[in-house]
Amino acid sequence: MERQHLELVLIVQDDAKEVKLAQQIFIEISPSIMTVNQPLGEAAIVFLQKATKTVPQLILLDAGDKEKMPGIEFARQLRGIVTLATIPIVIMSDVPEAIVQAHAANLAAGFIVRPIEVVAMRKLLNDLRFTF
Repeated sequence: MERQHLELVLIVQDDAKEVKLAQQIFIEISPSIMTVNQPLGEAAIVFLQKATKTVPQLILLDAGDKEKMPGIEFARQLRGIVTLATIPIVIMSDVPEAIVQAHAANLAAGFIVRPIEVVAMRKLLNDLRFTF
């Protein structure tokens, strides 16, 4: 599999502190990585459908909490849109990975525990074969 240069990440997260932390981590990994935030899945779908020139190479997605995982529904919807279905999704959550995986059923390319750490994100991006 060929490596892909990471230029743009869509962060689907409604917690401003988590968004800021994710943005800081991507800046620390490489100042050339741009991020855009959409707080809700519905807004993110609209954003992605309107993106013509600049489509993100990665989506960092908040799964939600144990009872309600709206992020998983967003991932299902995205996988149903042919032009967007191949964008890798990394699910971030403070819920144990096994619980998220049980709901995600092969929707995500990766999983990262919140709060996100630079070393873990860099390793995950490397595992997903991104360059930066």
